Amino acid sequence: MTFTRIFLAWVAASLVLLGWGLLRERVAGRAADSGARWQRPGPRVYLGEATLLVLLAALWFGSLGHGGWLLLFLLVGLLLEWRAVWTEGREAWSAGRRSLELAGGAARTMLVGGVLSWILP
Repeated sequence: MTFTRIFLAWVAASLVLLGWGLLRERVAGRAADSGARWQRPGPRVYLGEATLLVLLAALWFGSLGHGGWLLLFLLVGLLLEWRAVWTEGREAWSAGRRSLELAGGAARTMLVGGVLSWILP
């Protein structure tokens, strides 16, 4: 696996994560309370997350092949979102909203995993 391919995967993963963040902000911005806006992550957070996901994907696809990537990224997505959904001032959220946030975060990570499985053969 070449560095160029890993770099292209990082660019693609960064664009997906930044785009997802902007889309989520637009959708949630209409219904969000005023205190939620200061908690939104900056671009550096998305770029760092993309870096770590690309390194994990490169290790996975470089050693174990393509089998099971969907389950891997589902579990990683759930792991990433679990703490954020159940803590950090969100105790007042309903169970439905927590489930929706958890599912959305896991879907975001699975989408990035799909893009990486396509770029990192």
